[in-house]
Amino acid sequence: MDKRRSEPAFRVRAEDEQIGAAALALARELASLGERAQRFVELAGVPAFVKASPLTGAARLRWTLKACVLRSPLPREREYGNLRWLRERLFLAPEPLVTVIASRAGAPCFQMLATRAVEGARTLEEHLREEPRDATRPLVLELAAESARMHALHFVHRDLFPRNVLVKPEASGGALWFLDCWKGGERLQLRGPEYDLACFLLRAPEWLGAELQHAFLEHYFAERAAQGRPVANARRFTERVERERATLVRRIHQRPAEARGLGAPIAEWRIG
Repeated sequence: MDKRRSEPAFRVRAEDEQIGAAALALARELASLGERAQRFVELAGVPAFVKASPLTGAARLRWTLKACVLRSPLPREREYGNLRWLRERLFLAPEPLVTVIASRAGAPCFQMLATRAVEGARTLEEHLREEPRDATRPLVLELAAESARMHALHFVHRDLFPRNVLVKPEASGGALWFLDCWKGGERLQLRGPEYDLACFLLRAPEWLGAELQHAFLEHYFAERAAQGRPVANARRFTERVERERATLVRRIHQRPAEARGLGAPIAEWRIG
């Protein structure tokens, strides 16, 4: 048997040719290992963060159907596009450097994304867990404003947990960087803005307290109105946020690993 026939074909998307070549070499190595990887690396001298994973079994079949039949981008391709979309609209988000997709027999079998490293950053989750509330208040209100602007532009993140937001102040005045946005985007989807807020507010009873979560929601409503996309019915919107959060809580009770070592969130909760 000719071994060359079983080797995957690689497709690279990069603005910089040297970064693309370095990423391809790394992707070939990671694909041969067949393991997931999330780590900091250097690509052609550029500090980068790489996310790579094989596509096997049911996942490979599912994404083959989506890619070949529905023309849907793979997760790392969609994340590349979503990060560019956010940055073009002046949101803080890591710069996408390169994607590498490998296919075998016409079916995707490996995917990789590299973004420019956001050095010296911590997650918003770390801040909310470790810092006093008067110190985290400006970050909470910034998230209210930026998520309102995002939603006004019809972009839903769909994974807006504090662990997926980095904190690193910039000269522009902003401090919050949005990560892991591959599930969402500016497209028709089943989840709406209420789901994003439910993700952020999942640990609100422990990390925010009543006054700050009220301030978050009121600032969100005010910023939606300022963007020309006001929430039509604040009470119904709030009730939907509460229902979405309750669904997340039930899911964690059914699958405790999704608590990520934090324990089960408080179930009984109301914003108002």
